[in-house]
Amino acid sequence: MHISHSLCIRKPSTSLRFVFVYLLADEQLSLNNEDKILIKNLYLFKNYGAKKLIKEFPEKDWKRRTLNYFLLHVPTGQCAIAPSMRYSGASSS
Repeated sequence: MHISHSLCIRKPSTSLRFVFVYLLADEQLSLNNEDKILIKNLYLFKNYGAKKLIKEFPEKDWKRRTLNYFLLHVPTGQCAIAPSMRYSGASSS
């Protein structure tokens, strides 16, 4: 007797996908260009995270989820090459 074990993976319904995309679009609208520049600079130069930004600017009414989503996509300038393969700047002669 052959018993097959199959895993049933169900795609999310169209309505769930629409709600998810709508929520992400709504979060993106709450940050204007000035906010994005401020958040990016504080994140890159002072290592501010979402909680610290909310604590420092309570009048902005930012949501932590929105800030985390934005910070996730901020380029940090780090190279994707392994540290051992990066150019060190010193000659090895």
